Amino acid sequence: MRTRYPLRGSRHSRGRLPAILALAVSLLAAPPLCGQVMLGVRGGASIANMSQNDESGAGSRTAFGAGLFLEAPVSPILRFQVEAAWVQKGASSEDTTLELSYVEFSALLKASTSGTPSVHVFAGPAVGINTDCRVSAHLIADIVEEIFGNDIEEGPCDAVSDGVAIETLDFGARGGAGVAMQAGRFTLSFELSYTLGLKEIRGETRDKNRAFLIQTGMAIPVG
Repeated sequence: MRTRYPLRGSRHSRGRLPAILALAVSLLAAPPLCGQVMLGVRGGASIANMSQNDESGAGSRTAFGAGLFLEAPVSPILRFQVEAAWVQKGASSEDTTLELSYVEFSALLKASTSGTPSVHVFAGPAVGINTDCRVSAHLIADIVEEIFGNDIEEGPCDAVSDGVAIETLDFGARGGAGVAMQAGRFTLSFELSYTLGLKEIRGETRDKNRAFLIQTGMAIPVG
């Protein structure tokens, strides 16, 4: 009579498999520790204007802004964040829009409440590098020019008839507030920030950039 021997460890392996799967799910679903470094992306609307243009009746330009950020803990409630973003700014009048684009770098100190959802505030300096400057005519301005021959131009700032000279570097102060919540290992956020330009970007008009950013973001722990 042949004796059959059970495979060693097979019953134990089957018993450990659900425990291993449960541990893996719990690790994936666990919120990140407050001491972890976070890498994230955010994007949304940019509502921009210029300080001196308000006097001439010019309005705001609604465009886009998005960027990457990295933040690290400083204390249980404070975090330090650096961000590199592409932000559209400028201003608009009845017939034309000044379209400005910047690569903007921010260094922010952020204070947050505990728990989820949490509330946070942040502030710090911002430096922008102008990458594009255009004058865009509105549709009605194009029609007026076509019918009456008015001198309304559009194109790169240095190519239009009046010539618009914009400084390459801009710097200012940025601050804002937001809310964040955990979704597994991800942190989802909604933020409202304001950048106050401190440098005149058009010497002849003394214009300074102003911009509100309304953005949503997502971050994940790294390292």
